[in-house]
Amino acid sequence: MKIKRKHKRKISTLTILFTILLLSSFFIYSFLSSQNNISEVNSTIEDNISSRIISSNSPDSDSVTTLSISSLDYTSLSYSERLGILFNNNYLIDDRIKIYLGDEIDNIGLIYYNLENNTCININDNMEFIAASTYKVGLNLYAYYLNSIGQLDLNEYIEYLPEDYEEGTGILQYEYYIDSYSIQELLDLSLIYSDNIATNMLGRYLGGHEEVRKNLYNLLKIDFNSSENIITPAIEYKILKCIYEYSYYPNFKHMLSVLTQSEYNDRLTKYIDENIVAHKIGTYDTYIHDVGIVFDNSPYIIILYTHDLEDAEEKIANISNALYQYNNLTY
Repeated sequence: MKIKRKHKRKISTLTILFTILLLSSFFIYSFLSSQNNISEVNSTIEDNISSRIISSNSPDSDSVTTLSISSLDYTSLSYSERLGILFNNNYLIDDRIKIYLGDEIDNIGLIYYNLENNTCININDNMEFIAASTYKVGLNLYAYYLNSIGQLDLNEYIEYLPEDYEEGTGILQYEYYIDSYSIQELLDLSLIYSDNIATNMLGRYLGGHEEVRKNLYNLLKIDFNSSENIITPAIEYKILKCIYEYSYYPNFKHMLSVLTQSEYNDRLTKYIDENIVAHKIGTYDTYIHDVGIVFDNSPYIIILYTHDLEDAEEKIANISNALYQYNNLTY
């Protein structure tokens, strides 16, 4: 009996050891296979990316180059793998963005523009989007322009009318009694809190939102329909670049300062310092946007318009972070 027990115990020990060895081999094989798959994906990407061009022209130039990437089956990549590629400096940034977005690449319009060396990355820069509250950037630009030529007094007060009321973003909607406000106060409210009522009061005073867009487009020499609140990344680029170029004027400097005080920091500024980003969000149904200027060591314009993009806020945040790192790495 003792011999049998020892024999059984010996067999049991060997069985356990064999099982552990088998499981260990399986996990090692699985890990190596996973690593090989990722390496193969990266190798495939590297092989397929043959001609890479980052345009050094501004989006309003006739020679803007549309960036391209060879076809690749992104469906085999998990979201975490695509996110990893987005921050992989072995590939050019425009290609990383395209890999990250995969089939959703046509759901965004993007412009990155370095204001010191004119390096530009465009994706769908002429695609049309509902502008939502990004319209308020152009509204402020137009108001400050009128003030600069003596046609608008920023200290003048505008009386609230019932037709100005609009729910959504802003703080005036919660006021029991909406008083008159100075134009300067309304401009700041429209940017910091994205206040819809303040925007409507300003728009009404300036002849209506359509009239504001028409005059703004004439000012910037933009040939585009002003009847609806529609925009393209290329148009927003011209608006932001104009603001930057006139930032030595006190009013435009003030406007950029106000844009850094935005109450909404779940997109462009989620993973980077919000204090260096003058930006404006926009949201309408499935249209999710954020546009602005990042005052990094080498400042740049960043414009991200989206439509029907899954988890849009997070994807905007990740792309913004990747572009910020790219800007620091390159310049």
